[in-house]
Amino acid sequence: MPTRKTTTVSSVIAGALLLAACGGGGGGGSAQASERGDDGEDPAATFCAGARQLYDQFLAAGNSAPTSPAMQAVYATAESLEPPEDIAADWQTVVDAMTPVMTGQVDIADPAVAQEFNESLAANAESYQRVGRYVGDVCGIGATTTSVSTP
Repeated sequence: MPTRKTTTVSSVIAGALLLAACGGGGGGGSAQASERGDDGEDPAATFCAGARQLYDQFLAAGNSAPTSPAMQAVYATAESLEPPEDIAADWQTVVDAMTPVMTGQVDIADPAVAQEFNESLAANAESYQRVGRYVGDVCGIGATTTSVSTP
C-alpha cells in the first residue's frame, strides 16, 4: 500500500502533467486550430487526439508513483506528442520539467528536490497555462481545476 508521501508525490507530478496537458482550459479568447501540414494531416487534431489519450491514461493511473508502469505510460504519451507550433516551446518546457522525476533521476520525496520542482513549476506557470488554454479551447478537453501542491 503506498504511503501518503508517495501518493502526494505522484499527485504533484501527475497534477503538473494534467495541468499542462488537460487542465486550465477555457477562459480567455478562442484559439484557432493550426493549418493542415504538408502531409495533409491537421496538427491540432493529431495533438488533440494524443492529449485525450494522455488525459485518459492519467485518470486510469490514479495516484501511482512517478516511476510506476502506469505513470511511465502517461509520461511516454506526453513525451511522444507533437504539439502544434503555437504551443511547441511551452509543451517542451512541460515535458522537460517532468523528465528528471519521471525517469527516477531525482526523488521528489526529498524536500529540497520538491522545493526546486515547485520553483520550476512557478517559474514556468505561463507555459503551463498556455498549454492548458490550448488544450481546453482547441481540443475541448476541460479537466476540472487541478491544483499542484508540495508534499
